[in-house]
Amino acid sequence: MRFYGRFLFFITLMLFVSYARAQDKPIGYWESLLPYNTALGVATDGTTVFTVTGQAFFTYNVLTDQNQTYSKIDGMSDIGMQCIGYDPLTETVILCYQNGNIDLFKDNTFYNIPDLKLLTVPTSKYVNQVYIEDGKAYLSNSLGVTEIDLSEHAIIKTLKFYAKNNNLMEVKSFAGCGNYYYAATAKNLYRVAKTNPELINFQVWQNIDSTDSITGLVNVNDSLFLSTRRKLFTITNDTLLVLNTFNTNIVNISAGIKNLFICLSSGVSNGSIQVMNMQEQLVDSFDCVYPPAQATQLHNDNICIACPTDGLKIRDYFRGTKNIIPPGPSSPYSFGLYAHNKDLYIAHGGYNDAYFAQAKLTGFSNLYKGKWTQYKPGTYKPIQNMRDFTSITRDEASGIVYAGSYLDGLFILHPDGYTKQVNTDSILDYSIAYGSGYHEILGMAIDKFHNLWVSTMFNPQHQLYMLTPDSVWYKFNIPRIAYGGLPIIDDSGQIWIASASGGLVVFNHNNTYANTTDDTSYILTEGIGNGNLPGGNVTALAKDLENKIWVGTSSGIALVTNCNAPFNTHNPPCDAEIPIDANGEKMLGTENITDIAIDGGNRKWIGTIRGVYVLSPDGKAILNHYNTDNSPLPSNYIRKLTIDKATGDIYFGTELGLMSYHGAATEGGTTNANVLVFPNPVAPNYIGPIAINGLVTSAKVKITDISGQLVYQTTALGGQAIWNGRDYTGRKPQSGVYLIFVSDDAGKQTYGGKIIFMQ
Repeated sequence: MRFYGRFLFFITLMLFVSYARAQDKPIGYWESLLPYNTALGVATDGTTVFTVTGQAFFTYNVLTDQNQTYSKIDGMSDIGMQCIGYDPLTETVILCYQNGNIDLFKDNTFYNIPDLKLLTVPTSKYVNQVYIEDGKAYLSNSLGVTEIDLSEHAIIKTLKFYAKNNNLMEVKSFAGCGNYYYAATAKNLYRVAKTNPELINFQVWQNIDSTDSITGLVNVNDSLFLSTRRKLFTITNDTLLVLNTFNTNIVNISAGIKNLFICLSSGVSNGSIQVMNMQEQLVDSFDCVYPPAQATQLHNDNICIACPTDGLKIRDYFRGTKNIIPPGPSSPYSFGLYAHNKDLYIAHGGYNDAYFAQAKLTGFSNLYKGKWTQYKPGTYKPIQNMRDFTSITRDEASGIVYAGSYLDGLFILHPDGYTKQVNTDSILDYSIAYGSGYHEILGMAIDKFHNLWVSTMFNPQHQLYMLTPDSVWYKFNIPRIAYGGLPIIDDSGQIWIASASGGLVVFNHNNTYANTTDDTSYILTEGIGNGNLPGGNVTALAKDLENKIWVGTSSGIALVTNCNAPFNTHNPPCDAEIPIDANGEKMLGTENITDIAIDGGNRKWIGTIRGVYVLSPDGKAILNHYNTDNSPLPSNYIRKLTIDKATGDIYFGTELGLMSYHGAATEGGTTNANVLVFPNPVAPNYIGPIAINGLVTSAKVKITDISGQLVYQTTALGGQAIWNGRDYTGRKPQSGVYLIFVSDDAGKQTYGGKIIFMQ
């Protein structure tokens, strides 16, 4: 028995390790894939640095050299940070969001205070600054000053400042110094004694300056410093005294231990920090690549700097500057996504609703088996100043990555590191919107022959290009497209293009790339006989596992089947079918569709401006609806969707950041190959689903006990079967070994395995 127990433990351990190497996320697992280089604010307890970024929050311990990231998945109540503060008395971090929401962070736990966010007021609830004194936080915002008693985790009161005609004034900054509190609005500086029993009454506040537009107030060792756009002041006997005038803009003034830090901006890509001592002398300065947002100081006098593009910087006077950026993409924006077998690529550019460029220098990022690599101008020389990468794909046969820029052509990255840019002096026609030297790539797709198809924008001569694996280019003019569009390719090789000028075009090149005389095309628009689309503004396309083309518009979805060339009177064009739900209504008929992705079970994941809908394979039933209310999604506005069919991971590119969800369906194969079970063994306290992956498409799966009695049976979603870990009576099986039997419809592809339930 002792030998059997050891043997069973060994087999169990090997099964667990084998699966863990291939897959480490349970079904339903959410993950934030957010950037941490967009630092907006910083605070410290002297050894741990607390940093807020545009999307999330992280900590860094200078003693252990370890960082820890947080997001909505980890307990944060919102996304879109604004500013931060730290109270040493209660050891509490105050996190303020752009929408007025507030989190308190203590002992690795978040406590939400939504009061300010929930107020119904005709103004934003933007928090400009956090000031801490005696266990209370004072938040300068558009309503005035909001006070939080940190020991009670509750808002006590809000002091409102009023101008003429009872108009509410925004408070830019608030601070205490000596016996007084000071508050700065856009045009006035106010003061009141701390002992005044009516602090919440605006009438008791004294206006002591209406000349200078004060934007910053800071108390350093009971000395008050004030700043305007270019000047630094102190105050004596209610009179502002100029300490220094700068020839660049003051972004922020921050308190150190015995110093004042003045964050300066000398342009979009240049900045510096000036250090002033308590004798009001500038004693040090250093440059930053980009304008710093805020600074603070550790117990060892090292300076911590929040940089909007470079994350957290720690400046050691003896060792130089160290960058602290937890792993992540270079930008929250996901205009293009590609994923296959744990290899994710993200294009971070963009264009607006009128298809005009945003000129973002954020490049593209890659996540491969948990490791991030950023390809962006300034750190990756081959792309130089290429802007607005909006589409990205990879040829799995060659490993070549293609990244399309919306201004600067095509970038090609080979597995060996060789790169090439196709832009000026190339086959690409120049843009009529931006002129010579500019080439807007809108979308890309790779066919079964490994040809790359490229669609362009603002190009009336040739809207579609093709690059063969032998590096031969072809170009095509499609008369029914005024501008380019998003292309996909069906099983017969036809190109489907969502035209930016309206409608959906089917293009057939007849497999004669050099001969364009036999090319045919047809455009689908609204109306029966004309295409029957639910709307003329086509926004998304996807091909499902049955070669059906799913079309997203600003007015719902449709699908197209059996639309083959040539298009003529003897072979009339096809109309789209609009799925009808159980109530007889058009499926998602009022939704603005932003993207469509198909999972391994042929289910349709529909991105909208109100979250993501999961539809049945026939598109007639809503299986799920994910939004910010019932999931960790940072925003309901879905920019892009893609699915890694090998792993079942769904990637949601929202306007506020990227998320992933480990789904139940994977791509099925023709054989049961590399079958994996997770978790295996099943721990006594595990209550989640059990996944059996690597199966033949739509495999029949039966689970029995060791004596052969049936416990559960199901059909795989694509190549993955899901078991809730219960038998047909709803009970969890007893500890022991259970057998897995798998077969295809013909009973030819069979597999036998084991699941171990532990006590």
